[in-house]
Amino acid sequence: MPGSPIKDAYSFLRRFDARKRRLDEAMDELRKRDTPGIAIGLLDSAVRHAPLLDLLISHASTVKTNKMERAVLAAMRLGIASYLRGAPAYAAVNEAVELLPANHRARGLVNAVTRRVSEIVSIRPITDDELAGLKRADETAIAELLTPLRMPFGESAIIQGRFALFPPDLKGRLALLAGLPGWLYARLESSLEPDEIAKLCIACAMPPALWLRIVKGRESQAVKALESIPHHRDDNAIRIQRADGGDIFRSQAFKDGAFAVQDYAAQLPVIAAKPQPGGRCLDLCAAPGGKTAQLAEAVGEKGLVLAFDRSDEKLERIQQNIARLGLSNVACASGDGTTVKLDGKGRYDLVLADVPCTNTGVLGRRPDVKERLREKDVESLGAVQRALLENAAAHARSGGTVVYSTCSLLDEENGALVRAFLESKGGDDSGWQFIDERLTLPAPGDHDGGYYAVLRKP
Repeated sequence: MPGSPIKDAYSFLRRFDARKRRLDEAMDELRKRDTPGIAIGLLDSAVRHAPLLDLLISHASTVKTNKMERAVLAAMRLGIASYLRGAPAYAAVNEAVELLPANHRARGLVNAVTRRVSEIVSIRPITDDELAGLKRADETAIAELLTPLRMPFGESAIIQGRFALFPPDLKGRLALLAGLPGWLYARLESSLEPDEIAKLCIACAMPPALWLRIVKGRESQAVKALESIPHHRDDNAIRIQRADGGDIFRSQAFKDGAFAVQDYAAQLPVIAAKPQPGGRCLDLCAAPGGKTAQLAEAVGEKGLVLAFDRSDEKLERIQQNIARLGLSNVACASGDGTTVKLDGKGRYDLVLADVPCTNTGVLGRRPDVKERLREKDVESLGAVQRALLENAAAHARSGGTVVYSTCSLLDEENGALVRAFLESKGGDDSGWQFIDERLTLPAPGDHDGGYYAVLRKP
């Protein structure tokens, strides 16, 4: 079965380690290599819907999934995902078995479990009206499509159980749909309204679109490159379907730096900060570099952006991207943004603290995050976030702008942290101004979520 989509997906899934690599970046690499779309879709399903697939496996197997060899579990997940994505049951079962060596003792188990799952669940295509209702997080659509017997599978299908396979309570079904552990769902409940949580869970179950930003001064080349590709434009933000991403990445316009890959929500903090031409900017935590490039374009050739990151590997990627975009006003340096102290301290017009976080706003794009995130990480990340905000404030000039941003939806990483910082400076009597803030929720099948606050230093 050399070169088959499921074998391509299996080979990559066996090598992929969520603790060391981001799935979205790895999948973008696969698209650039012309990897078949079916293989990419299977890989996405196996990671995104792992808790749902494991629940189905548990209904069909006497062996617990946490006791299974990793290679065996991967084969089962991909075989079942293939069936749920529309492959005939016999083909999905056979493909799953053939992923293991001919002499592997678990081939019989893979055969039996995958076949049993195809017997206890049936699938049907999701209708356009049902999908539209889900994406709106419509209460009626949720009530009809998320039941103990029924569960959506991505944007393409509805799973119908022969008996009650799914949790009896709606919270449990939403958490299963999103693949959220119980502790994280509970944390989100303290930050979001019930309808917002439902929308987030649906967004987690669907790959978002690919968003690009048209680079300043390259509008005509970018527009020409988009002529043959269906897209939606919101000012300089461009949304295209991921299936068309390969065409963009291979285009001369992309190679020439007419586009930057950056989600809609990720573009908002710099837009809100309004960097001025000729300004001096500091980016304390620059990777992956999208906001660094935005700042550089805004301040122009007479301005300067100093970009720090403590990962040399990430800095190298930032430098490569800056070079592709043709920006000459960015200086990159290795350093920890929480502790770095610069000679120009207190002299920067704008300082950006785009802090590491739980990534709860980008789980649709990065479903692998759920595999490695632990509750204790929230507290440890909070200490880093506060230190970055403090250092950003120290390096801004009087009257300068401090931008704090995350891709999280948890209030303790967002507004609550910013307000605690302002209170520590003296509250209303400190002279600090709270200029703007915004929490953007993920839109299912569309864009990510995130938060920013714009502050003015006294």
